[in-house]
Amino acid sequence: MKQITLTLLLLVLNVAGLVAQTTVVDRVNPIIGTNGMGHVFPGACVPHGIVQLSPDTDTIPHNVNGAYQPGAYAYCAGYQYKDSTIVGFSHTHFSGTGHSDLGDILLMPFTGRRHANPGTAANPGSGYRSRFSHDTEKASPGYYEVYLDDYRVKARLTATERVGVHAYAYPAGENRQLLVDLQHGIYNYDGKVLWASLRVENDTLLTGYRVTNGWARVNHTYFAISFSKPILHYGYEELEKPKYTGFWRKFDLHHDFPEIGGRKIVAFLEFGDGGDEELLVKVALSAVSTAGALANLRAEAPGRSFDRLAGEAREKWERELSVIEAEGSDDQLAMLYTSLYHAHVNPSLYMDVDRRYRGLDGNTRLAEGFDNYTIFSLWDTYRALHPLFALIAPSRDRDMARSMLAHYRQSVHGALPVWSHMANENWCMSGYHAVSVLADAIAKGIDLDPVEALEAMTSTASIPYLENTPEYLALGYVPLDKNGNAASTTLERAYDDWTIYRVALVAGDTAAAASYRQRALSYRNVIDPATGLARARRADGTWKEPFNPLATEREGFIEGNSLNYTFHVPHDVDGLIALAGGDKRFIARLDSLFTMTLPDSFFEHTEDVTREGLLGGYVHGNEPSHHVPYLYAWTTEPWKTQYWTREIMNRMYRNNIDGLCGNDDCGQMSAWYLFTAMGFYPVCPGGDQYVLGAPYLPYLKIRLENGRSLEIKAPGVSDRRRHVKSVRLNGKPLDRRYLTHADIANGATLEFEMTARPSANFPAGKPYSLSNEK
Repeated sequence: MKQITLTLLLLVLNVAGLVAQTTVVDRVNPIIGTNGMGHVFPGACVPHGIVQLSPDTDTIPHNVNGAYQPGAYAYCAGYQYKDSTIVGFSHTHFSGTGHSDLGDILLMPFTGRRHANPGTAANPGSGYRSRFSHDTEKASPGYYEVYLDDYRVKARLTATERVGVHAYAYPAGENRQLLVDLQHGIYNYDGKVLWASLRVENDTLLTGYRVTNGWARVNHTYFAISFSKPILHYGYEELEKPKYTGFWRKFDLHHDFPEIGGRKIVAFLEFGDGGDEELLVKVALSAVSTAGALANLRAEAPGRSFDRLAGEAREKWERELSVIEAEGSDDQLAMLYTSLYHAHVNPSLYMDVDRRYRGLDGNTRLAEGFDNYTIFSLWDTYRALHPLFALIAPSRDRDMARSMLAHYRQSVHGALPVWSHMANENWCMSGYHAVSVLADAIAKGIDLDPVEALEAMTSTASIPYLENTPEYLALGYVPLDKNGNAASTTLERAYDDWTIYRVALVAGDTAAAASYRQRALSYRNVIDPATGLARARRADGTWKEPFNPLATEREGFIEGNSLNYTFHVPHDVDGLIALAGGDKRFIARLDSLFTMTLPDSFFEHTEDVTREGLLGGYVHGNEPSHHVPYLYAWTTEPWKTQYWTREIMNRMYRNNIDGLCGNDDCGQMSAWYLFTAMGFYPVCPGGDQYVLGAPYLPYLKIRLENGRSLEIKAPGVSDRRRHVKSVRLNGKPLDRRYLTHADIANGATLEFEMTARPSANFPAGKPYSLSNEK
């Protein structure tokens, strides 16, 4: 009876508008993937902001005396849900990467005894870290909250694009203290901080900077920190005695001296007893100067309360996430909107409010005609994240592409970014996939100059010391005796060169088009005709012996094996099918990939591949295979794409702490989920086609940037009814197995008729292949 009464009361209140409705922000679960391989963080940020304010739960260094520490890998985002202590709250984090850096400017509120080191997880009392319980954690887009048990401090975090905002509630009667650790970092090591500086400008304002040498070779992080209450006393400890101090020795530098500098600086601030009143701390970042940081602080958080700033952060996320309206179960919608959330963390805005930013050449630059972005994990994100932006946020995709072109103009190598962050090229992974992003944008009508883009693309692809260019051009492949990842590098370069070919056609450069079309066929030179599998070759033309297509190490492939990399020819699938021995053999190879058992011994020493990310021998936990389930669309059994994509969605994406089967890699894993939920995927970015699969949800509507909508209807879709009987585009039967960007970019209605059995009546129109060009 009580339950019925409560239900009726809620119904009345809801009709009256007095009960808050569930919004898309409420659907997001930032804890998904924070344990294990996901490498995402639960803290506060706004869409594509440079500040990602989040707790770090341990301090395992990247190396000790040059020896790599494998435990560091779990802390690429600073946080693991399994941990029971928090070291502090730092302001910069990658989302989902498999290598790391950052963790800049760590703050930790505390009471009682001071510690200058964080201590250990096994003995938290030996340092400044604190125990905590997940029961007190609250995380939502733009907001994080936790109770620090050892200090009885409630910490609340929010952010703007360039400012991290902290609210700390200390216990009454205690001296409120705050630690600022300028040597803390993610993937830290002894000597990573080259210099740190802290100035006490007045009793409520600090400014400073630190320079680090990590994955970003030289990273400058400037900051300005304001406080809602005056500092009463301050000081610092330097954890390594300096070898030279000059005449600074005449001062008592460690107590109430307003200019602090060193390599291993940990500062302490005292604010006295504040009763029940929260201490509000605002930390603004800049890559240019402390003046830039101060301007960012004054522009984005002037005199605003924590609650107001947290509300504004929520509103920004509400606007960003509301581009999708969907129907589904609670778990499905949590996964959908969390994926969209993760897709909008990186890349990150990298310029001050006055549009100045640090360039790749170290000079201060002005972003004119574009917003400047950084954190380009391009080996991952060219596949689906940037195509997603091209569809739902083309102006942002344009600015990211223009940021890449600015990088090229500032590069002493004449190179587009390979994997870049914080005004640094870190050269991670293989290929030069910025060319794919530029080609994809141009193919989809985004405002880029194709002549300028082609110049940057051909310059990058011609660098003689980048990935064995002379041998690649002379032999038609990268030889194993020159490059340990020779086979995969050849495959990746061939695809990248195809994207250059496509832009050369648009730019009207027939000579470049002919050259790069030929280079795009280089994949043929690493497909062994005896097996139809990709295989490394030596400079003398001989194939690698012995050869094991299951092994992920020492076979000539980066983070993968021949079994998966063989399918890395997205620009010429029909050409690959011919080399594999025809349709039936190609289908059999795909079937075997998804149904076989891959023993642990073949990937146990590969950090980025785990059992959780495998479906048979198919590796979804790492990016090179993401397009593979869609390759059935080129065969006589395209319905198998519909079967396997739903299996992957169900098994590899779950609404829990272990819900991601691999690194999210700056949104790529999430973008795959979003496209597959829509029922199509950009198998070959740089072209204008999306290969059809099957929708995951019965209804999904995308509000496009131009004000129009893309509606996708699949009534009755379920695990049982996962197959497509027919597709209608704007009410007319679709006679091909793909969509073009023009089909949907100006709004459209897609209707899928779902069935429990595979349909034998698939349209004949197959997606693009280079070999079929006329």
